[in-house]
Amino acid sequence: MDFKSINDAFDIDKVRHRAAMHYQKYKSPSGYPNWLKILDKVDIAHKVIHEVQKEIGSVGLTRELSQEENAALVVTGAIASLSPPICVHENIIEALANTDVKPMKTPEYALPFFIFLLPKDFKPTTKLPDYQGFDLNFHVAFAACIPDCVKVTYISETTICYGSYQWTEIMTEKDGAKEEDYILEKFLKNLILMYVYEPKYLTEETIKLPTKGKGFGSSEKDKPFQMRWLGKNYKQVRQTVVCKDNTVDPDNKRFVRAHWRRGHWHTVCHGPKHKQRKQQWFKPVFVNQD
Repeated sequence: MDFKSINDAFDIDKVRHRAAMHYQKYKSPSGYPNWLKILDKVDIAHKVIHEVQKEIGSVGLTRELSQEENAALVVTGAIASLSPPICVHENIIEALANTDVKPMKTPEYALPFFIFLLPKDFKPTTKLPDYQGFDLNFHVAFAACIPDCVKVTYISETTICYGSYQWTEIMTEKDGAKEEDYILEKFLKNLILMYVYEPKYLTEETIKLPTKGKGFGSSEKDKPFQMRWLGKNYKQVRQTVVCKDNTVDPDNKRFVRAHWRRGHWHTVCHGPKHKQRKQQWFKPVFVNQD
């Protein structure tokens, strides 16, 4: 997908119609932001792209897209491809926030676009900073996967943030990165790597929407849909350290503060004669004193 030119990339009216028909069957699980409110914010992105397309049609696009337009393009692309919403369970949020991602080759994307729904306590769990006037407690992350990087749009109640992350390098202060940029880059990369390389943490739940009345026959709205979960079956590894008195000096006790032993991704061999390579997740461990 070319992010510098969107001529004929989307028919916005068709995108809106398909989205209304396809996504109306979804409903947010308990503890997640309202799905219909998320779709209302998505409609703003469609309007932004519509204005850009009008510009292309009249004089052609002779400039770089703004961050707002790039953010809208990621959202519209995910909706146009009818990407399934994936609920990131609170069980795994803290583990992903405590897993490092070093520079690596671009993973083999499972999907071209992702829609990740985030629990309501996303911000405190990931320890995102507080900013006056900006709400970083994001409800949803729309991600677009392209050959050398991943582009993402985060949306909260009042704030929209856009990011572009390279797989072969990580953000640094030279890029103007701030505290929240490091957290969000690591978190988003971990989500995609989990989806690609750790399918055991992907589960589906059949949800039947309640009907408002009785009648003959059935409609598409009445049919159950599959809600995808990432990390609902995840259990955090914990290690207890028992402190013992030193026999020489009774007052000298070994003390270990509760801390995270960080997780990481490592390249491992697999396949015939172990000639193939893939990324494997080594989970973080929470260490606490007994």
